[in-house]
Amino acid sequence: MKHFGSAMMIAAGLLALGAIAPAGAQSNVTVGYIEMEKVFNGADAKKAGEDKVNNLAKTLTDREGLLKDAAFLPPKTWLEYRGLLEKEKPEGADTTSLTTIKGQITALDTELKTLQQTTPALTDAQKARLNELNGNATANTGNLQQVDADYAAQISKLQLDLRGSIIKEIQTAAAQVMKNKSISVVLNKQAAAGDDGQLLVVAGGVDMTDDVLKQVNANHK
Repeated sequence: MKHFGSAMMIAAGLLALGAIAPAGAQSNVTVGYIEMEKVFNGADAKKAGEDKVNNLAKTLTDREGLLKDAAFLPPKTWLEYRGLLEKEKPEGADTTSLTTIKGQITALDTELKTLQQTTPALTDAQKARLNELNGNATANTGNLQQVDADYAAQISKLQLDLRGSIIKEIQTAAAQVMKNKSISVVLNKQAAAGDDGQLLVVAGGVDMTDDVLKQVNANHK
């Protein structure tokens, strides 16, 4: 899974940190530039962020697997089970309820296998019960689709939050390096394709990339 997109797309127009000097003062302007993608990809915060996203994705995938295994529960019980699984630290009555529901899941699995093995010699009562269990599974299919959407949204939000945090760290570091080197304006060296109007460096200027990356990682410690 590719959790972090191109930094060039994330930070379009990001690093115009200084204003170009007014007419008549242009001779004192020093332009610096950053290879934004290199800084973004080299940031320690990005590596740490990817670990957070991957850990969340694994947690949610494992939880969704448990909910799929519980598909034959009555929908009301299934929703209760979801709520209990999503509690950060279930304890007391919640722990008891989880144990009870897990026991129900095991019993339903055994019952379903028995009914399936008995087919086609089922009694009317057994047929009704099998239909009931299949009805639960059908209803919980919709619930599972909602879970999938909710969990995908959680991962997406974490990605966006982490991107925004990294961008702020880069801005802070760029401002520090900019001040230390007495640079007036900082540009992105290369804009993403299709970013009309994006400032970019064609030639000249002071390359701040390595210094900004170093500062980003120093600030992050």
